[in-house]
Amino acid sequence: MKKLLFTACFFWIGCLFCLAQQNEYGALTSQLQLQKSRQDSTQKAIASSRKLLETNPENRDSYTKKIIALEDELYAINSKIAELNAKIVVIEAQMPTDNNRQQGGSVKESAYLYDNSFFVSNISKADLELIRTGSKAEARAGELIADILPLYEELKGVKTAYDEAKTPREVEELLTKAIELRRRIEEIDGQIAEGWGRVFQVKTDNYVVLLDKATGIDRIKLEQLENENRSVRRAESLAEAGMARNATVFALQKQLTVNYELLLADKLSLRLATEALAKESASVASLPRESFPEVEFKPRVLIVYSDIVLDGNYDFTRVDDIPELIVPERGVYYAVGVATMAQKPTTLKFFRGGRPLHVVNLPGKQLQYVLGGFQTYAQVQTSVQKMLKAGFKNPVIAAWVDGKYTTAAKAKAAQEVIAKESRMSYKIDIKTTNVNISKTLNEVVEMHARGKQVSRVQNGAEFIFTIMEFDSKEQADVIAEILRTKGNTKVEVISIE
Repeated sequence: MKKLLFTACFFWIGCLFCLAQQNEYGALTSQLQLQKSRQDSTQKAIASSRKLLETNPENRDSYTKKIIALEDELYAINSKIAELNAKIVVIEAQMPTDNNRQQGGSVKESAYLYDNSFFVSNISKADLELIRTGSKAEARAGELIADILPLYEELKGVKTAYDEAKTPREVEELLTKAIELRRRIEEIDGQIAEGWGRVFQVKTDNYVVLLDKATGIDRIKLEQLENENRSVRRAESLAEAGMARNATVFALQKQLTVNYELLLADKLSLRLATEALAKESASVASLPRESFPEVEFKPRVLIVYSDIVLDGNYDFTRVDDIPELIVPERGVYYAVGVATMAQKPTTLKFFRGGRPLHVVNLPGKQLQYVLGGFQTYAQVQTSVQKMLKAGFKNPVIAAWVDGKYTTAAKAKAAQEVIAKESRMSYKIDIKTTNVNISKTLNEVVEMHARGKQVSRVQNGAEFIFTIMEFDSKEQADVIAEILRTKGNTKVEVISIE
């Protein structure tokens, strides 16, 4: 009888304990769900603030402080979730049926890690949905990196051509092309951040909770992962100095996630997921580690307009480094020639510390070294006198007209013509016997010379249509050529004094 009474008492005590345990378990799981909801809302707030930071750089300090505060809050939430999970683990260990249900027990194991019940129970629904897009995001990242590679190689080729360009037009065209290539690379790299970058961020944010939940992980393996994580973060920081940051670190980030997931799958005895991840790890290890160092386009001032300075502060240290002189394609240009020779001098001392210093390749393999760069004959003549006083022997005026080397006298005459033309205006006369060409004229003026006046004068059987007036002969010549292409053979550009 006493034995029966003792058994009954023990049974009722066990029942009360189980009831209390279930109540505590229910309270803990409710708190866990509440914290997960807070986790979702905080992560969304962080993502929203990061987008605002990208689009409003002028408020960087304000958004940065907000993001830091939100990340601190998220850390506290994650810590609370880890604490609740630890308590739940203890209770589940005493509840075999429920524990089996939680860890997978009779539930069919999946080869895809995040379909297993441990992850479904410990990751928010929103995060799981994003993580499940990971394989598509990874494949897309690979495609985008493949798109970046030829653009980057083309950019390097443009850089080489830019450094070797000989005319201002070439420099401008190549720089414009480089800007467009850089824009396309940055745009594609941004797509990697929008896809894979978001998946990577969510995965790494959740590893804190998952590792706390899966207690008993080998400390040495965990430390190795933490070291790898720090290496990836350093690589991300270094990639900021180059181009295509997200493409540069993609393979490292992917390897890190696979290694974390392998550790979790192994600890949870998820055989199918472990096998799948082991294969994936081998595949990721073979991914090329791309790098995209910055391709720098240093400013090039090809045409130098400058008085002569005699201070010895050259921009180079060897005679071989003296740059070739580049002159404008149109107009007149002058410099002071200080030496003409068949071979390079052996030392810079020959030039008495003068700058800016350039070399000109003359016919007959002659080299002319020149100082300064001037727009008028008067300016260069003054500098010649300055050179004589400084001790230079026989400095001469070197001159170019429309990019061609010529004599100082011819350059001076050309400059006088240019000055005279700059004071003139121009008109276009079209002589025809067809009075009906006025419609064609109006169309040309509307498209290419809007605002110009069109008049008509009759001279016997001939009509003279006049378009006026133009500030430069070049502008008038362009319109005249357009009119000729439309069948008007008697087209003439006339100067107006």
